[in-house]
Amino acid sequence: GRILSRPRRSMTHKLFHDDPAMRRFSATVLERSDDGRRLVLDGTAFYATSGGQPHDTGVLLPSENGGSAARVVDVVEEPAGGEDEVRIVHHLDTALDVAPGDPVEGRVDGGRRDDFSRQHTGQHLLSALFADRHGLNTVSVHFGEDHSTLDLDAPAVSREVLQEMEDAANALVAENRRVV
Repeated sequence: GRILSRPRRSMTHKLFHDDPAMRRFSATVLERSDDGRRLVLDGTAFYATSGGQPHDTGVLLPSENGGSAARVVDVVEEPAGGEDEVRIVHHLDTALDVAPGDPVEGRVDGGRRDDFSRQHTGQHLLSALFADRHGLNTVSVHFGEDHSTLDLDAPAVSREVLQEMEDAANALVAENRRVV
């Protein structure tokens, strides 16, 4: 068989895969932009925008020299040196006084992470119910602070079907199933 795509390797260890509940971590700076507002670390608990789920926010601060913290305002995956490699870039609101090789401490905004994680889990639940019960597939999603959307491959969905899906999703949530 033909290989259609290969998973990308990350030069930044994705600590959020090891422990989704991690909110504080230590890492080493691998790269720093000239203006000090973009950092690549050897590991991160900050989730990068992916799969419809927005990036984490929080702060990074130097571990040793007592410098000021900088707010993490965006986290993105970018291509790295190799064809299949990516790096996670932390965009900061202000320059962080660190250099490659320096240790930093990260603190993830847990409220934002928990909100978007719950939205993401709910989206998967609704998408599965729409697909299983009505053959309607999810074509896109948007998670936001004020509202979220789920777009289906249908021109319209009746109020009855929407109510049925809401009731079914709420019944499954009430079962308190384990989510992995």
